[in-house]
Amino acid sequence: MNGYKGIVGGIAAIATLALFGCETTFDTGFDGNADSSVDTFNGPVVGRIKGMVNLPDGAPIEGVTVTVQGLDATAETDVNGYYELIDVSPGDTIVRFTKRGYTTNIRDTEIAGWETRTLNARLLEVDAMRVLGSDVGGRVQTPELKIDFPAGAYVSKEDGRPLNGEVEVAVTHIDPTTDEIWAAPNDFTALAGPDITTVGLMSYAMVDVQMSVGGVEAELADEASAMVELVIPDELPD
Repeated sequence: MNGYKGIVGGIAAIATLALFGCETTFDTGFDGNADSSVDTFNGPVVGRIKGMVNLPDGAPIEGVTVTVQGLDATAETDVNGYYELIDVSPGDTIVRFTKRGYTTNIRDTEIAGWETRTLNARLLEVDAMRVLGSDVGGRVQTPELKIDFPAGAYVSKEDGRPLNGEVEVAVTHIDPTTDEIWAAPNDFTALAGPDITTVGLMSYAMVDVQMSVGGVEAELADEASAMVELVIPDELPD
């Protein structure tokens, strides 16, 4: 009996994909004469990505901008945290979730032709925001972390050009022993060894840092570094 239920469930899932996976209108060229029907489509093959963006406790986040790297596809979450990206080209896809006052999350998926993928994400509210002078640097501190930023070391994240002026810095501590870990970008896997095997990474503490100068997303220059101190949670194993 259980086996039959599994088969029926699988058939139902396939039927659902067939009905709703490709929400595209095709021009068949049908003019009433069965002999003249042409079931073809010459436009680009595109898919969709939809999902929810929430806080770790499940509360929805409205107004999150969702973008696809390298594409013009963009969307914004509604009051329920729901978004839908359309016209997404097939292939490996990197999706970015951003909103001022929240951490940024990055997820990846793969679109294979006409299909709709579900991709959910979680964000955290920023712990602290401070404005520093690019020529002097400074410290941003919370009970869980302390970061000393250097002077004269800020460049555009997009093209690497030097940036000068007021640097807006937002920092957030992520505790891997709590549900906050779900707000970390992607999973904790890495490739290691001569055989390139997949291994898991263990995190003892994490911090999300966002910087901008005059509205331009910024990062530290290659030769620069910041001093970071993090509190390691007591709950972690020895």
